[in-house]
Amino acid sequence: MKAKKMAMPRYLTFSGTGSKTLQILTPDNSILEAFTKLIFEKIFQELNFDINSQQFMDIYNPINVAYWKLYEKNEIDQETLRVNRVKDAFEALNYYISLDQINTISHLFIEYLTSNNHLIEGTIETLDYLKDKYVLHIITNGF
Repeated sequence: MKAKKMAMPRYLTFSGTGSKTLQILTPDNSILEAFTKLIFEKIFQELNFDINSQQFMDIYNPINVAYWKLYEKNEIDQETLRVNRVKDAFEALNYYISLDQINTISHLFIEYLTSNNHLIEGTIETLDYLKDKYVLHIITNGF
């Protein structure tokens, strides 16, 4: 990475016996939130919803974080997380939509999330550097 004059990732985590976990994230999830906003903008446009995406995200983000905490503690299931975070955001905005529309948005969100990508600057170079030194794996949360 020095040879390419690239900054080292801010967070690297190595754990286990012989296993290494590389976690490259912004401390405030700004990259994920920006990507999430783009996905919702696409969905709102596709469904002809007249809604301010930034206002929606300002409401959605803390709701989403709260639901993820419940999910991580096994207090809710995956479907509850996927649907209720969207339902609660619309309710908080006093924007009425049907349960069918909420389900449509929730499913489109996962579909677009998994069919699009947004690479953090330097991702390819970092992986090129690591691929000859380590066995790399991709691990997701199952969504």
